[in-house]
Amino acid sequence: RGPERMPTIVAAGSPASQILATAKRLRSDLIVIGTQGLSGVQKLVFGSTTEQVLRRTTVPVLAVPPQTTRGSRSRRTLTVDAIIVPIDLAGEWASDAVRGAIIARMFDVPIRLVHVLPPVQTPAWIRRIGIPTEHQRIAKATRALENLTRRLGAGVRASCSVVLGEPAHEIDP
Repeated sequence: RGPERMPTIVAAGSPASQILATAKRLRSDLIVIGTQGLSGVQKLVFGSTTEQVLRRTTVPVLAVPPQTTRGSRSRRTLTVDAIIVPIDLAGEWASDAVRGAIIARMFDVPIRLVHVLPPVQTPAWIRRIGIPTEHQRIAKATRALENLTRRLGAGVRASCSVVLGEPAHEIDP
């Protein structure tokens, strides 16, 4: 017997609100939502259902980017080769890594924890008075991620990296 077939649900109203209400009503464990890849003015004018869902949900969300066509193939299947978990060391980050590790175990793929440090340019005279350099900041963040990878448990192939830049631009598979 195959998986249980869910009924088709049609609702009127705000897409994000309806998605969240339906997920709550169905006691969903995961919301899978496509993204349109909007940016700039388009995103300001049209808004982003995915962003609204992400900001308002208590349920994990898998956001899937638009499909790209290669050659004559008009469809492609989803394959998971690795799980990337962005880690904000200033926030609640350990639970993000644990949830990523659970997904990595499910797909039997490696997990990479990534932390993005904003670059800071400091004059030499400030470095002399003890303000950490980028090298020191990277080393400290790397140690924190390495400690976290050791706590993810057996069966998780984990690695970590720290990069300089803006998170939205630097976190890329």
